[in-house]
Amino acid sequence: MSPSALLRFEIVRPEPARLWIRHAPRSWPGPDGWWIDLARGAAAGPRLKTATLPFPQRLLFHDVVYLPPVASGAELLRQRVLEHCARLGVPALQQVLPDASAAAAGGSLVVDLTEKLLRGGLRDISLPHDAWVVWPLISGLTDGASTRERGLDVLAAKTIAGVLPIAPALTPRERRQLAEFAPATAYSRLFHPHSSPRLEEFWRSAAQRNLARYPRRPPLGDSWRAPNRRLAEHFAILADLWLRCGRPEGRGQLFFRTARRLDEEPLDVAELSRRGGLQSVEWLDDECREETRRLADGEPSVLLAEMEALTDCGGGS
Repeated sequence: MSPSALLRFEIVRPEPARLWIRHAPRSWPGPDGWWIDLARGAAAGPRLKTATLPFPQRLLFHDVVYLPPVASGAELLRQRVLEHCARLGVPALQQVLPDASAAAAGGSLVVDLTEKLLRGGLRDISLPHDAWVVWPLISGLTDGASTRERGLDVLAAKTIAGVLPIAPALTPRERRQLAEFAPATAYSRLFHPHSSPRLEEFWRSAAQRNLARYPRRPPLGDSWRAPNRRLAEHFAILADLWLRCGRPEGRGQLFFRTARRLDEEPLDVAELSRRGGLQSVEWLDDECREETRRLADGEPSVLLAEMEALTDCGGGS
């Protein structure tokens, strides 16, 4: 077997809208049908014709590992990666399809509704307890008001952790393939980018049903990165909401950069703030420094509250 055929992972930026994924597989034996590549925010289908990949024992992970849904016959590969994550002490995120079984070795669960929504809705759906649910917003197919309201009513009656809407990137070829599910009235919306779905409408409906908006970032235990993890989580959520509100791109990216620097900083920044030494963290700009001071002192974030109000979202994070 050539080295290029080995199971390989790439590092991606952990974001709340991507369920905090840090390590994502470059190739993966995905199932038949449609699902969402959570690490890339794109529609996906089977990636390989074979159901197995050689598993290298020296994979090094230090944060959330993403395991997409697997093809029939590839469950052992997923199981081996989960066991490897457990040995390393890092969290794993298993993505499964409704009514599909998850590997027994652990990891948090997220259920992908794409195929279910494309083929008729969520009636009689079976969902694991406390799992997160991903809802694809595909123009003309899964983003209609009636589909959204009926589906969210079903989800609100389940004991799920929350629901995360994703408007997946679609290639022209994927749009043509998806057209088989589209009624004649949906063709225009499916093929014209100007009719892309609005996440705010979905968030508003989910918030009315007390469905959570963002998952909490999984802890890392005794890792040296743990002290600043909650601060980094806060700035990443702030950045995501800031950009969704249409605020200046540069500022939103600064918040994301602050989150990344906090992940890499070996000093406990919150403790440093409580001791009056925050000025020594030179890479913090004045606004982020003040925001950090507030969080370290247990004060509410005025800026985050403003962003949440602007997006009309009442669901918890």
